[in-house]
Amino acid sequence: MAKISIQGVEHAFDAADITNDEGMAIEKQMGCTFDRWNTMLTEGSMQAMTSLVWLLRSRTEPGLRVGDIHFKMGELGFVDDEVEDDAPGVHNDVVSGGGTATVDPKDPEVSGTPPDLSITDA
Repeated sequence: MAKISIQGVEHAFDAADITNDEGMAIEKQMGCTFDRWNTMLTEGSMQAMTSLVWLLRSRTEPGLRVGDIHFKMGELGFVDDEVEDDAPGVHNDVVSGGGTATVDPKDPEVSGTPPDLSITDA
């Protein structure tokens, strides 16, 4: 499980916990398959990251629309909080190191690629 910080608020995220309803909503928003969305996340797609932010926030903010999602890249971070290795079929190398990883788009050392949040068959 990973924790993703969005504008200072931490959200728990486990790809294995995405419901079929959430997956279908993501497919409708993105205009692609759920599997392609996973790939787009790992490629750093802003559209896919916005959809992920929508997914996490909509769980506590019913009625939230994707068009309501606005954030600065520096306000999106991945928190390392004892990443578990026991969830079958989920990449758990979500973050490495400790603390919060934030993206500074002006930093030439930042690749801009988010952690692998995809679901695998293995």
